[in-house]
Amino acid sequence: MLARQANPLLTEAEYLEQEEHSEIRHEYHQGELYMMAGGSANHARIAANFLMEFLIFLKDRPCGALGSDMRVKIEIPPKRPLKSASAHYVYPDFSVTCDPADLGNANALTGPKVIGEVLSPSTAAYDQTHKFELYKQLPSLEDYLLVSQTQKLVQVFHRLPSKINTWEVTYFYEQDVLRIPSLDFTCPVERIYHKVVFEQGIEMVGFPSES
Repeated sequence: MLARQANPLLTEAEYLEQEEHSEIRHEYHQGELYMMAGGSANHARIAANFLMEFLIFLKDRPCGALGSDMRVKIEIPPKRPLKSASAHYVYPDFSVTCDPADLGNANALTGPKVIGEVLSPSTAAYDQTHKFELYKQLPSLEDYLLVSQTQKLVQVFHRLPSKINTWEVTYFYEQDVLRIPSLDFTCPVERIYHKVVFEQGIEMVGFPSES
């Protein structure tokens, strides 16, 4: 889980103002700030590889791909009358949105179609549980990706349109072609791990050859 900052509760406006001038990114959960830890070189390479593949794929499409500097705003409706909605701001490692409101000069996405997180030892449990539960509150979200940085493995959670908040998970390994259903996007898993050096010393030095 992220490290909570021992500060007074902030309003959304105060958080956004503070974050605008902060050198450290923070997530915001109902007034509380949580400092984000820095990632490894592998973490950065994997996220950058995904972003590059998305940017190429979406070049002529009315959608945009964004990296880890773009926040996502999640508003959870109140469970009881007279209660206000609870706001959360989180930073995914990468995202894709086709919402025209998000493609403008938004300070946070509200309608992402795809969100991805590269798993790290310090945040893996958070990404797989609490953060995923928050993302599920986004009606626009259709695919959620969890990406390993210790092996060539991508999990794609796809929201089934015919059922309420039911997700189907597919595992894509080294030899597979990754598919993201909501975008009809495909990519060899090998490309996601281009130039990633694992602890055992195996380095991906290039894309798989195409014949």
